[in-house]
Amino acid sequence: MVGRGRGSVWPLVVALAFTVVMAQAAEPPRVLFLTQPAGPVATAAEQMARNLAEAGMQTATGTRLGTERPEAVVIEDDALTDETTREELLEYLRGGGAVVLWVRASLRHFEQANQFLSELGARLQGLPHAERELMLGGNPVTEGLSLTSRPALWAALSGRGVVPLAYAGEAVVMGQIRVGAGGVIVLPAELVAGSLPGEEPDAAGLTMAERAVSWANRDLPGRALPASSPATDQTKPPPGGRYLAPRAETTLPLEERDFAGAVLYDCLAGDSRWAKIQPLVQEALEKTRLPVKALRVTEEGSPLVAASESQPALVVLGSWREWSEPEIVTLHYYVQAGGRVLALGHAGTGDQVRLVFLNEALHANGLLVSLGRPGGTATVVESPVLPPGMEIGKLPPGLSVHGPGAQAVVRVEKNAAVAYAVCGQGRLLALDAGPLVDNPAYREALQKGITWLLSQES
Repeated sequence: MVGRGRGSVWPLVVALAFTVVMAQAAEPPRVLFLTQPAGPVATAAEQMARNLAEAGMQTATGTRLGTERPEAVVIEDDALTDETTREELLEYLRGGGAVVLWVRASLRHFEQANQFLSELGARLQGLPHAERELMLGGNPVTEGLSLTSRPALWAALSGRGVVPLAYAGEAVVMGQIRVGAGGVIVLPAELVAGSLPGEEPDAAGLTMAERAVSWANRDLPGRALPASSPATDQTKPPPGGRYLAPRAETTLPLEERDFAGAVLYDCLAGDSRWAKIQPLVQEALEKTRLPVKALRVTEEGSPLVAASESQPALVVLGSWREWSEPEIVTLHYYVQAGGRVLALGHAGTGDQVRLVFLNEALHANGLLVSLGRPGGTATVVESPVLPPGMEIGKLPPGLSVHGPGAQAVVRVEKNAAVAYAVCGQGRLLALDAGPLVDNPAYREALQKGITWLLSQES
């Protein structure tokens, strides 16, 4: 672990800070938790509350700040979707309040947090590079700590006045923002709570979050960022899409597995052109002579997690629904351990927002889809997926497949309609599913792509 800063004097300063606060207060300081009642973040919040109580502080849980004025508020990004909550937090901060904001590692959570952070002149966005070495030190929040947990995606915190507390490469991934007499410390939830169901909270991460409670609205050493930063200026998305990076390495031991058996088919929507696309994909899957199991999705739960326990030979995803955090993490480790994924993107009327959901499931493994690919004559690029010289013909305008790990297979001008990625022991193939309806050669390309996914050849 690389450190930034001097010595280890801050633990003493932190202890003195708690002592001073408690001595000045008529009663023990009160910390309000605005966090979800279940899940990894809830488990971490409960442990953190117990630790603070042992240190002599009062804790409480709630769903709204209202007119309360606790010494500190610990909140996760899900609570920021409510406009009233955001307004109450801003008023609380201007009055000198201390806020510790936990943000989970996904595009949806970044956007939720940005609804609030934009009011403070700051924002979060996914990093476009693979450097993931976490650097701590030089401030009383992180001094002397060594964290083992890492999220699937780092988020860069930028904005005028952000005081850096931790880095991944040159990008700030944890920082403080002062608001009048108050202040916010933004930190990745996975550093405290972990990513997987049942994963224990990181002890060092909890200590860091507990320190943040005392220091969020106090001056911290370090130079604030200017209005723009080189670390975040390079995260501009491609036209029509968003650019999120895969994690460079995993934090769990992985075993190479022999995946076999059924094809898990998670693509059941019936609107737009999906009704025409689905039987074509189904036909291609049946030619593998493997049983095809359609995933049954309910309003709650994480069906992909349970279904993946059977170690399917292939998982097929369509851009038709939102995946839960456990499903996204499960998919990532499934691929890393040798699993195969076919991703079908489609942007019919009203479907565009669903591409965000598909990207959340794909980004940790290096692939993304976005609008903006032009129409025209398709070119088959040299790759292990399709034979050289195969002719696809013309494709209509549609989706582009890109990302840090993307290798083009079929391209129109400079934009890939089909691309693959090799991640760990596994493989992914993503394509614009729209042309399947009217282009027999494109359907043949899909069939050959499935064959490549299931093959053992490199």
